Formats: sequence, C-alpha cells, structure tokens
Amino acid sequence: MKMKNNMMNKIIKAILLVILMSACRDDYSLDNLNDSPKLVVYCLPSPQQDTTFIDIARSIPVQDRKGRETEDGQIKGVKVTYLLNNEKCPVEYAADAGQYFVVSRHQPGDRVDIDVSAEGMPRTTASTVVPEAVSIALHRIVEIRDYDAYTYAISDYDQVQASFADPAATADYYGLRVRIKYYDGFAEGGIYTGDTDEKWFVDSYDEYCEVKLRHPELKWKWIITDSTYVYPEINTRSEPLLHPLTDLDEDFGYEADFYGGLYIFSDEGINGQEYTLRLNISTSERKGFMQKYQVMLYRLTPEYYRYLKSINDLGNNELAKIGFSQITPTYTNVRGGIGIVGGYNRSETQWKVRQ
Repeated sequence: MKMKNNMMNKIIKAILLVILMSACRDDYSLDNLNDSPKLVVYCLPSPQQDTTFIDIARSIPVQDRKGRETEDGQIKGVKVTYLLNNEKCPVEYAADAGQYFVVSRHQPGDRVDIDVSAEGMPRTTASTVVPEAVSIALHRIVEIRDYDAYTYAISDYDQVQASFADPAATADYYGLRVRIKYYDGFAEGGIYTGDTDEKWFVDSYDEYCEVKLRHPELKWKWIITDSTYVYPEINTRSEPLLHPLTDLDEDFGYEADFYGGLYIFSDEGINGQEYTLRLNISTSERKGFMQKYQVMLYRLTPEYYRYLKSINDLGNNELAKIGFSQITPTYTNVRGGIGIVGGYNRSETQWKVRQ
C-alpha cells in the first residue's frame, strides 16, 4: 500500500509540474551544433601513478557524422606537449588509438600544462596543479537500520565511520569510495591434548566471534583460501555532505547517482573542521568468511570536481531528459576544445574488520 501511495504522489506532482511549466518557453539555437570539429582531451595527473595517460579524440559536429579521421582511427597530425613545472616531458604513443602517455612521478604542488594540436582543428591548451592529499582514519563499522528509497522499506546497513580534517585556508573538493575486501575460508579452533583433541570449524567471521566469546579456552587459526575486493554502492541518507535526496526530490524524478562510483562533495559548511563521514553499506554486501573495509578519500582540483558535478547533475535530472528543464553543458577547462585536465591526490584508511 505504501508503494502505491508513493507512486500516486509522484503522478500527482508530475501533473502539477506539467501544468506549472505549460506557460514556460525556452528559445534554443542549433547553430552551435554545426561548429567545426574540436579536440577532446582528458588527462588526470596524480601522485598515485607513475604513468599519466592523455586521451585525445575529436568532436563530431552534426553536419559531419563521418568525421575526418584516417583509416586506423587516428586524428591527423597530432602533436602533444606536456610540461611538468615548465619542463618538457617525453610524450609516448600508446597502443590504443588516441591514447598517449608520460612516464613521470608527480608530486603535490606540481603544475601540469598540456598543449595539443592536430590538422584541421583548433589548438587546445589546459593546465592543472596536483593537490596535497588529506589524510583520513576509519574508526568503526556499526550496524544500523535506515530507510531505502528504492524499496520503500527499512533496511540493514553497515555504517562505515571515518574522519578527516579539512584544511581551513582553502576551498576544497573531494571524492570518496569505500572498498570491501572479501576473504574466503574458515576458522579452526580447538583444544589440543593429544588423544582427545576437540575442534571447531566455522565458516563465517560472525560465528567465529560468537564461538570465541563462549569458549575463550579455544585456540584459533584462520585458513584463508582466496580474496577479492569491490567498491559497493553507498546509501547517502546518513551523510549530509553527499546531499541525499529529500522525498520531494525523489517524487519529482531526481536521482542521486555518482559518475564512476566516485562520491564527490565540497567542504562548504565544514571548512577548516574535523568531520566524521557516515557511509551506509547494505548488509547484503557481506560475503565469504570475513570482510575488511577501507575508505579512500580523493582530493580533487576545482576543475575536476566541476567536471564530475556537471556529469552528475545531467545524469540525475530526469526532468531535463524528458524536456521539462534545461540541460546544463558538461564543464570543461580545455581552452579551444572539450574535455578535462584535472589533478587529484588520494589517501586511504587502514583496513578494518567489522566488529
């Protein structure tokens, strides 16, 4: 019944929205769709990698669907200049079409300038500065119950609580991921007295903790057979920095997906403070014998953050997709072209077992 009521609310509000917007009018020009081709450049330098890739493509105007590329898919006459702190770095061509790379370890504070030109297209330039990392610590993982907007029901979550100190002197931008590492195996405990050995075998960490509590006399060893890790989805309702949707937002068709699974936010409202993130992970992510959790905090340059935010805003605006609101163009800091050149830095917490 609750699901039907929610659906009815959405229908009613959608009808009201159409009525309200029936008198609105937007004038659009299609002239910009007939522009000449432009270079599309993507580059994300970071201290976490010693090889920085530069992806280069070209835009295809409406009147030029076939494009002007060679048979092997490459743009003609590409020249790439990569300056690291005003010193030119050798740029190599990768095996993949349109991909170049620079082998150099970047440091916080490094300035990167990129200049790309190609036959028949405007020259493009862009720059960024690699930011300092901001350390983060994982304190605990606790089980909570919270509302799930997708199922319209209360669900169980493992809430990962991690803290960081935001620098006071600057406006800062972040992204985060939670990583879970699964371990397959079992725990073996026993009292070894020779002829009368007593053994226990448990195949989950929760059961191991329970039996260990009841039988402190047992000696234990873990037998781990395999491990793997995933980046789970985060329910953002408990974390204000991730701007969880209100019921009204959901009813009017807005979503809260994050491009690439990177949950971005700014320090607006917490500038210079120490802050504890509360990140809800569905208990359905519990798998195998044991799970360990880690939080990865990315400090983003302003241009990289604005680029990701513009993609999120577009992807989450269902009204724009059906023509009820204006679509905002994707942000770019590539002068003369399209794309993003933005630096980032990353810190990670220690791995922690859910207690």
